[in-house]
Amino acid sequence: MRAQDLLSDFLDQPGMHLAPRNSDDDSALLTLDADNGRILTLNDRACALLAYRREQLLGQAFSVLFSDDRQAAAWDLPNTARKLRLRMGNGQRKWFRAEQGFLDLPQRQSDGSYQTGRVILVLLRRRYEDERVAELLRIAFDSWPEALVLYDEDDCLLFFNRAYVDFFPYMPSFDELKGKHFFEVIEYSMRTPGVVVDPLAITAPDDYRQKRLNRLHYPAPEPFEQYTAGQWHLISERRVPGVGFVSLRRNISATKKMEVELRERESLFRVLAETAPFALSMARLRDEKIVFANQRLGQILRRDPRALKNTSGSEFYVDVQQRRDLTERARDQGIFRDEELEMIDSDGRRFWALLSGSTVNYQGEEVLLLGMNDISHRKAQEEDLAAANHQLEELAEGLREARNEAIAAKGRSEEANRTKSMFLAMMSHELRTPLNAVLGFSEVMRRELFGDLGSDRYRDYVGHIHDSGSHLLSIINDILDISKIEAGKMEIHPKWVRADAMVRVCIALVAGLAEEQGIRLVVSEMETDLQLFADERALKQILFNLLSNACKFTPRNGEVRLGFEPDPLGQPGDVKVTVRDNGVGMSEDQLMVAMQAFKQVSDGARPREGTGLGLPLVEGLMAIHAGRMTISSVPKKGTCVALFFPAGKTPPPPQARSGQVERDGQ
Repeated sequence: MRAQDLLSDFLDQPGMHLAPRNSDDDSALLTLDADNGRILTLNDRACALLAYRREQLLGQAFSVLFSDDRQAAAWDLPNTARKLRLRMGNGQRKWFRAEQGFLDLPQRQSDGSYQTGRVILVLLRRRYEDERVAELLRIAFDSWPEALVLYDEDDCLLFFNRAYVDFFPYMPSFDELKGKHFFEVIEYSMRTPGVVVDPLAITAPDDYRQKRLNRLHYPAPEPFEQYTAGQWHLISERRVPGVGFVSLRRNISATKKMEVELRERESLFRVLAETAPFALSMARLRDEKIVFANQRLGQILRRDPRALKNTSGSEFYVDVQQRRDLTERARDQGIFRDEELEMIDSDGRRFWALLSGSTVNYQGEEVLLLGMNDISHRKAQEEDLAAANHQLEELAEGLREARNEAIAAKGRSEEANRTKSMFLAMMSHELRTPLNAVLGFSEVMRRELFGDLGSDRYRDYVGHIHDSGSHLLSIINDILDISKIEAGKMEIHPKWVRADAMVRVCIALVAGLAEEQGIRLVVSEMETDLQLFADERALKQILFNLLSNACKFTPRNGEVRLGFEPDPLGQPGDVKVTVRDNGVGMSEDQLMVAMQAFKQVSDGARPREGTGLGLPLVEGLMAIHAGRMTISSVPKKGTCVALFFPAGKTPPPPQARSGQVERDGQ
């Protein structure tokens, strides 16, 4: 028998499989010619693993099994163990671990003698492929974001991945825990503060361990959530026959936080929505059914908010098409604002509403969030305002016409006033010229400069003519002054005037009248060097009018007092002049009459001489002095007129004036 045949029989023996035939570690053995690498023998296991019949491989170069040329080049290195990927007889490619070595065997020569020959012994094992698959699975498990842990059927740790270490950083390494019993593993969790939240772990540790072991043997059929070490986990557990216990954990802390935030936001939204002063509702876009309505909406629509759910929002619109238009606009643009629409409530009452809306997601559906305010009251106000505006426009038109008429009347009045002033000025001038002649001639005749008149009656007549002419000239002068003041033609030349000098002049002017009336003239004590800024002629005219009026309206044995003093409420240099009497006095109504030109106040006891121009003339003269006049009067007690002259104030330019007098109670 040839050596190859002996080797073949030897290799096919059961003991040469190196393991039982049903083992995954069965080995394929081949012998190769050391010179050319051809296959000399192979056992049955090699045929089975390589999926070839024996006759297909005998005599073939071993390199025909290589899947690429690089492996053939590497195979030339002897006495090495390597990983080979071989081409199977069925076309598949599989990985093997190959070990090779040289073996010297006796070979029979042709002459019957034996010579030692060398063959290559090749041992192929399939186990490398399983190891590669296991390595790939380990890499895959380590790349998972979920924590994976495996326990065998004896409750000993088989494996956990990298994510498990991230979830539980306090746990020792896998190499330290591999093969340990479940109780030993969970002991680390029980000892680490804040990890196990079950109070049983503290009060009854053994019961807690048994509880956990029961879960290991009888896991929950559905995933469940657990709070562990400050994090929320979603846990899926299975018991796999022939393997043991498998647990997969996913960190859902972010999701739980989001759920809490969503619940808080929804709760906040509901609180805000229910307490909002305006109506709120949400309706699905697909069918317009209301899914939420607050209390205010129920009040506006006059229906219980709970009864509004699943009703169509369109039924509350007078024009349903308007509702559809709003829905389409919200769907296209996402939002609309401040739309005014007429709506109808559950009782059929029509009202106006202001609407704003936006599309949002609610419970997984797209809805229209709608805010509403009842603006019926405002619309009614707008209508009333529009009517009022119309009335105002009509009234304004009437006012414009009245204004135009008033302007025209004012023009006519001013023209009439100018005509009157011109007439008075002309007449005063025309009258004053002959009066001056009358006064001059009567004065000559009264003095009898050209001879005796011859009769006392003539002398009386001449005196009456002179007195009447003087009175008429005084009236004409007052009328002329009033006309100038009203026309803005009166000009004054103020200067500093000594008060004591003005007192002497004025007292001398009215002394005769006071004596005739039986009235005392009194001058109040004043500063010796007191001065006031005024036009001397106008000041004399003012004081003469006031003193003569006081004498006329004061009964016999009465008193008229004249006073000059610094204005206590004015600026330095301002002077206050007062003319006070204890005469008949005036009421408020009488005072208003007295301030009108050509009007007199009479007490009915005796007729009063004069034209009624005294107070209006004083008021006008004070106005052009930039001063003011106040009058306080009480019937049967007297009157006080106060004049206020500003210090060194330049008078305004002459213009038409409408002076005002201040009236005070005495």
